[in-house]
Amino acid sequence: SPPAAAGAPSPHGGTSAPGAPSAGASPTDGRPLLRGPAIREVAVALLVADGRDALHYRAWFDLLTQAGYDVAGKDPLAVFLTQITRSPAVRKGARPGEYALDKDARATHETRLRALNQQLAALPSQTTDLTELRSRRAQLTAEIVKVEKALEELQKAAA
Repeated sequence: SPPAAAGAPSPHGGTSAPGAPSAGASPTDGRPLLRGPAIREVAVALLVADGRDALHYRAWFDLLTQAGYDVAGKDPLAVFLTQITRSPAVRKGARPGEYALDKDARATHETRLRALNQQLAALPSQTTDLTELRSRRAQLTAEIVKVEKALEELQKAAA
């Protein structure tokens, strides 16, 4: 059975490590109710545990529900699809509706992070305009945070 997302209830009772307010119990049947990043974490873990690299999103959603999880939202399938497309560990597959694990995602994000940090370090030598410097520093810092969050999510997916 794949690991539950941080803070997500296990489908077999109890909870995993505290910290993620993104999961709770389903009001109807007590099944773990996933939201946001918890959907991505559990979905990727299930795909890896199933031994597949790619799957149509409907079959992937079925895999999630058969594992004992529910997705919060008016249209759980649409919420699920939105969340897996946001995962840094997932890319579009070869066929319509298919999504695949992105085996190069970690290396791509690590390379991007190094490049952003180099740009940030070189920034003071590129301009003397303090307004431009502040603006560019803020842009780079925001992008660095985004890439670091993606790497954190990839680390969780690999665990």
